[in-house]
Amino acid sequence: LDLAPGPHPGMPATVLGWILAAAAAGVRWLVNFALVVGAILLSSPTVRAADILHGIDERVLEIGAVGIGLVAANTLVTRPALLVGVVAGLVAMHRVLLLAQYRTAARTDATTALATVAWWREIAEQALARASAADTPLGVLVLDLDHFKRVNDTFGHVAGDEVLRAVAQTLRSEIRDTDTAGRWGGEEFVILLTGIETDLDLAAMADRIRRRVRSLELVVTSPTGPVTVPNLTISIGAARYPTDGTTLNELILAADTACYQAKTDGRDQVRLAIAPPDHPFS
Repeated sequence: LDLAPGPHPGMPATVLGWILAAAAAGVRWLVNFALVVGAILLSSPTVRAADILHGIDERVLEIGAVGIGLVAANTLVTRPALLVGVVAGLVAMHRVLLLAQYRTAARTDATTALATVAWWREIAEQALARASAADTPLGVLVLDLDHFKRVNDTFGHVAGDEVLRAVAQTLRSEIRDTDTAGRWGGEEFVILLTGIETDLDLAAMADRIRRRVRSLELVVTSPTGPVTVPNLTISIGAARYPTDGTTLNELILAADTACYQAKTDGRDQVRLAIAPPDHPFS
């Protein structure tokens, strides 16, 4: 601002002054953004740059903060008493941003970025209510990684978390936008599938996920360096509304029981809640 023609401090008095002010704001934003993103990437090597850059709302908020900064600077010089209003506006913006971040943190599992149990149940309950009102089906899958303890015991918990993230990404890539995947706990996952008309459709979806997980070739971090996790498989139990239950707890119990049956029958299998042990999807 000091480089611009006209009085300083004060608002730019010419077009050149406004251009220089915009350039200064842009440089400030770029330096701040580069420092923040760089710090995140250095402290969390597993975080992808794309995951940091996708938050367009926060970028817009940064632009708004620069604009308020210009107003605050001028207000400080011309009418300092009005700074109370500026500060109040900044506090409100900060509170809204923090609220959104806290809400996201409460709804998202820190390790896998899938829905938390509580948030998944809320989504599932709402979907079940809509399905009941419209008399439409939906499906629930309970998924359990086979012998996951071996991964932690052999390669360490860092490697285990990397495996969980890779499987979570596989689940997200296999389901539709209308479906919801969540982390049930430990190495267990749960998926809500909307509009599943038949048991055959439900089993086909589950088996496609099973085959995708089985085909993963994961290189993870171990105490001795990068290693490949061999023979990663998953067992899946499936239940469908209203055939296997009319409440969410009934559907989860039916799918969980089917998942247990899949593990009992040899793992790396899909079992429907009403299917016999020799169901063809295995």
